[in-house]
Amino acid sequence: MARNREMDWDEIREQREEVKAKKAKELLGEGDEEEEDDLEFDQEAEEEEQEEVKEKEKKNAVGELIDVENPNRSKRIEEKAGVELTRKQKEELEKQKKKAAYEKAHREGKTVEAQADLARLEEVKRRREEAKKKREDDAKQKEDTKMNTRMAQLNLGKR
Repeated sequence: MARNREMDWDEIREQREEVKAKKAKELLGEGDEEEEDDLEFDQEAEEEEQEEVKEKEKKNAVGELIDVENPNRSKRIEEKAGVELTRKQKEELEKQKKKAAYEKAHREGKTVEAQADLARLEEVKRRREEAKKKREDDAKQKEDTKMNTRMAQLNLGKR
């Protein structure tokens, strides 16, 4: 790749030298109108080529990066055949396995904490149902007293 860059730069240098030579001829009065038109066209072409070379360099610079995995980037622990894990890695794996097993048992309701949580939930449900029944009974009793009062008023009004 370095060779390609050198070639590109060599080509650019040659084009620049040609442009400088043409400018020198113009200054001395040796050029005619056609050469002036060619000079303008060459300058435009040179600028376009320079932009293309810069774009290629950008693409090549990124494309040439070596894809290397940094072992320090992420803390993945993999068990590979023939590779022995360090004590810390073994402890970390064991810890993760225990945590996963505990979470599974907790979801299934087999742990002490899960059973306590379920018992609390049952107690809360029972209290809510009792409170709901009490509210309904109170509302019904209030409605009955209203009806009885209304009936009594109507009966008194007839006499």
